[in-house]
Amino acid sequence: MLGMTGGGFPGEEEDDSRTWKEKAFRGRRLKQALFLSGIFLLSSVSVYALSPKETGPSGRLPMASVNRDASDGRREACVLYMERELLTSFGAGTRNDSDRESSEFDRCGEILAEEDFFRGEEADTLEAEIGTLVSGYPIENMAPFIAKYDREVAGLIVGIAKKESDWGLHVPTRDGQDCYNYWGYKGVGSRGTSIGYGCFGTPEEAVKAVGDRLTELVSQRQASSPEKLVVWKCGSSCAGDSPENVRKWISDVRVYYDRLATKS
Repeated sequence: MLGMTGGGFPGEEEDDSRTWKEKAFRGRRLKQALFLSGIFLLSSVSVYALSPKETGPSGRLPMASVNRDASDGRREACVLYMERELLTSFGAGTRNDSDRESSEFDRCGEILAEEDFFRGEEADTLEAEIGTLVSGYPIENMAPFIAKYDREVAGLIVGIAKKESDWGLHVPTRDGQDCYNYWGYKGVGSRGTSIGYGCFGTPEEAVKAVGDRLTELVSQRQASSPEKLVVWKCGSSCAGDSPENVRKWISDVRVYYDRLATKS
């Protein structure tokens, strides 16, 4: 429970037996809590629903650790630990070994900050790579939205768009306006359809519809290679397409898939 001293500052309990070291520790912990609260607020919302899937903007994010399961477990444990420790720092808990807990608190703070940094760095790097690759084409404005997906799905989004529309140069329109459908996507968009293809209201809507669908297909097939994703061209079967056209679609998509799917 928070107490009030003669100076009127919340959190300073009237305990004459508390040593200077304990007071200093509490002050340092309060500073740490304030500094790390941003990280905690950003991460705590999603930590209870961590998943290895790579869906759209809310799906799998690139991780710095090679061992994803271990990293996710470590991250979750740290967030739960820090939740308790932040409450303690504001006078809502107890402390046994301050030096040990301070070290653990600092270590967890570094883990969360490092992983947030690498996720941000990876997203920025991928967006820059996509932007450079498609510079000057209509799809360039979609680079920030494409980069929210993992590299494999992003590679498919870019590769299929190149094959189907030359990155937005040949697209369906509605009332003279771009439908932002650069992938031959036949689902219905917020503006309905145009010549049998989905017509979207914004570039972001278009990328999300296509990216989420590709993510679903990758999950179903447990693979993201153009060979496995040729269903995008053929539907349930390629029997009605010439083998040459199928091979050409795979080859053309793979050119850009390979450039983005693996970080150089």
